[in-house]
Amino acid sequence: MSEKKDEFTLYKEKSKINSSKVIIQGFVGLVNEEIHLRSEEVRPSDSFWCHRPSKNFPPKTIMYPSEYQGDENICIACT
Repeated sequence: MSEKKDEFTLYKEKSKINSSKVIIQGFVGLVNEEIHLRSEEVRPSDSFWCHRPSKNFPPKTIMYPSEYQGDENICIACT
């Protein structure tokens, strides 16, 4: 036995479904951004200092030239 719903009830249910879709889409967007931040994928907008631990990046910081050990990348801390 099917129950007939009035127009207001149908509108209200449709509105709830649409707002749930918006919330879910926003959540999916946040999850995708988090996945990107934890990945090794680097976009140009990520800047030089995008943390990539599996590639030993950023490099070890040195303060004095004597600390340089011939690494390909270096981070210099100076004042």
